[in-house]
Amino acid sequence: MTVGIGVLAEAGRAVILASDTRATFPKSNVRPHDECGKQWHLLPFRCAACAAGRLSIAQPVADELSNQFVRLSNPRRKRLYTGHIARAINEARFTVFREMVSWSLKKTYCLSLQEWQTGRVPSGKLDRLLLEAGKVLIQNELKDFSVELIVGGFLGNHQLVFYKVSRMRHLEASSAPGVFAIGTGGVAAMNHLNSRGQNADCSLARSLLHVTEAVAIARLKNPDTVGRPSHFVVIWKDGTMKRFDPNCPAMRNWKKVYKHRTSTWGLQNSKVADVEVKSQMIEHEPR
Repeated sequence: MTVGIGVLAEAGRAVILASDTRATFPKSNVRPHDECGKQWHLLPFRCAACAAGRLSIAQPVADELSNQFVRLSNPRRKRLYTGHIARAINEARFTVFREMVSWSLKKTYCLSLQEWQTGRVPSGKLDRLLLEAGKVLIQNELKDFSVELIVGGFLGNHQLVFYKVSRMRHLEASSAPGVFAIGTGGVAAMNHLNSRGQNADCSLARSLLHVTEAVAIARLKNPDTVGRPSHFVVIWKDGTMKRFDPNCPAMRNWKKVYKHRTSTWGLQNSKVADVEVKSQMIEHEPR
């Protein structure tokens, strides 16, 4: 399953997204893959997503979400709000889910989704047993729709985008405290972030330390499904996007210093600390 973390920082002026690089293959003898990417830049906006769950579902959902975002970026649209983004996320996951249901009906009963929905086939009405079987099939697909996403960033008008997607449940939005965690390591990560008092008013350096610690603890608690962290994505309100290495010298030193301290307040609004972490960041290059 993995772990994904999203937090707001700098009074909501920055979004930090983190994930690990472990891909597992349950119910098989295939060894885990520890160089797997689970983050996507959602062009054309300054938004990104990290995923947990089945990557075979997360990838097409992220692809479809990018398609939805391209449609929203139509220059003829006068205004764009976060409500448009929420609908785009829902439409993306529903599109992928609908395709899964459609293929399952086709391969199992040789029926198209339209034939099942209308209850009619070329030879006449659809048998009632097949109608009921289709309902069961849809419920089974719902159970298999194992994907979680954290979508964060900013629109061109500086509006904050920060959503958590869990399977086909209702979207979650949070500006206070502005903390999301997903995947098998999500509980351990969330517990640590809560114990550190992570919230949207935490400074950049302090938030990066909290997220780095949370990913490490998630891996410690779930060694079979959570691997090493990838570079974090940091997005600012002005649209700047950077990547941050959680294994940089500054972070390794801070982890040692604050390991047994109950408070990380020493990093709050520390200009020296913020400059130090910013110097460790690299430019994000869309791919």
